[in-house]
Amino acid sequence: MNLPENVYRLMNYIESKGYKCYLVGGAVRDFLSHKKPKDFDFTTDAKPEEIKTIFERHIETGIDFGTITVLFNDEPFEITTFRLEHRYSDGRRPDMVFYSDSLLSDLSRRDFTMNAIALDKDLNVYDYFNGMEDLKNRLLRTIGRAKVRFKEDRLRKLRAVRIACENNYLIHEDIIKSIMNDPDLPGVSSERIKAEFDRIFICEGAKRGVELLFRLHLVRVIIPELDKLVTPGEEGWDEYVKHFEESAPELSLRVYFLLRPIAEREEVKTILERLKYQRIIINQVIALYDYERVKRHEDFVKKVPEYTDEMLRLFLKLEDALGKNHPWKMTIRRLLEGELPRKVVDLEIGGNDLKEKGFKGESIGKTLNHLLQVVIEAPELNRRKELIEMVDRIKLEENI
Repeated sequence: MNLPENVYRLMNYIESKGYKCYLVGGAVRDFLSHKKPKDFDFTTDAKPEEIKTIFERHIETGIDFGTITVLFNDEPFEITTFRLEHRYSDGRRPDMVFYSDSLLSDLSRRDFTMNAIALDKDLNVYDYFNGMEDLKNRLLRTIGRAKVRFKEDRLRKLRAVRIACENNYLIHEDIIKSIMNDPDLPGVSSERIKAEFDRIFICEGAKRGVELLFRLHLVRVIIPELDKLVTPGEEGWDEYVKHFEESAPELSLRVYFLLRPIAEREEVKTILERLKYQRIIINQVIALYDYERVKRHEDFVKKVPEYTDEMLRLFLKLEDALGKNHPWKMTIRRLLEGELPRKVVDLEIGGNDLKEKGFKGESIGKTLNHLLQVVIEAPELNRRKELIEMVDRIKLEENI
C-alpha cells in the first residue's frame, strides 16, 4: 500500500519548510493492517504559530493542545505539535501541555502501543513500544500500566472496548483488570460516551462490544437502570446479545436493542436524552418501542401517517431480527412501495368536499383520518365516488 497522494504531498510540503512530519494514530494502525484509513492525523516539531505561517488556510480547532486543522489542496488535515502533558486533574484533559522536539516523547504520552507507531512519508516505521508486535498478535495493550493511562483520560476505557471490537483484537489482562476494578468515568461527557457507544454498536464486533460493556461494569456506570435488568450468563442473556449480531447494523435499531429490557417508555427516552442522542435517533428508538407493542392491525394503521419511510424500514428490520411476521408486515411493504395511501392528502377527496357536505371544525379532520384508515385497508376504495358515498353515510349516522 502507498500513502494517498495528497497525504504524501502534505508531509513533503511540511518537510520542505524545514520541519519533521509523521503520520500517527488510527491511520497508521489501519495502514499497517492493510485497511483503508478513514482519517489522517499528523504530528510535527513545528509549533502552532509556525504551522499557521506555512498554511494560509487553517482553523484553530485545538490550539490549546497544539492542534490546528489545515486545508491542503482543499482537504482538511489535523496537525499537532510534538508535546508532553502534565497532570489530568479532571480525568479527561491535561492541565498543562509542553511542546517538545522529540517524536519519542510525543508517542510516549499516547494510550495504546499500536497507536504509538509513527510513519514518515517514505513509510519508515518508528515504533518505540513494541506496537508492531502487538499489532501482529492483535493484542491491545497500554503504554505502561493501564491504571495510570486510564487515570489520565478515563475515556480510554471505552476506547479500549471500541478499538478491540472494531478490529477483533484481544485485550491485555492489565486493561481488563483495571477497568473492572475502576469502571467510573468522572469527567467524561455524555457526548464522548455516546460517540464511542455508536461506533461499538454498529461495528462487526457489536455483540462482543456489548458483552464487554457489561462484563467490565461500564454499563453499571453509564446506564445503571439497564444494569439492574441484564446480567451476563444469567437467563435471557444469550437472547439479549444475539440481536447485536443478527440485526442490521442500524444505529437506532441497535440502540433500541440495548435498551429493550427497560419496560417504561419514558425511562427509555430519559436515558437517550441523558446520553445526548440526536432527536432523530430518540424518535426512531421510541417508534420501535411503540411498534413492538402494537397488538392489532387496526392499531398499526391508525399510526401510519406518523411514520416516515425510514421508520417503516426499521420496523421491517426489527421484525427480521426478532424472527416475527406480524400480519401488517405486508402492509408496511406496500406502503414503502407506494401502493397504499399514507396521508389524508393522498385521498381522492379533501376538506373542501366535506365542508360542502356540512362538516365543520374537528369533524373534518376526524372524518378524513377515518377514511384514510379505510382505504389503507382497502385501497380500491380510494375513488371519489366511493369516498363521497362513505361521507354521506357518516353524515347520516352522525346527523351532521
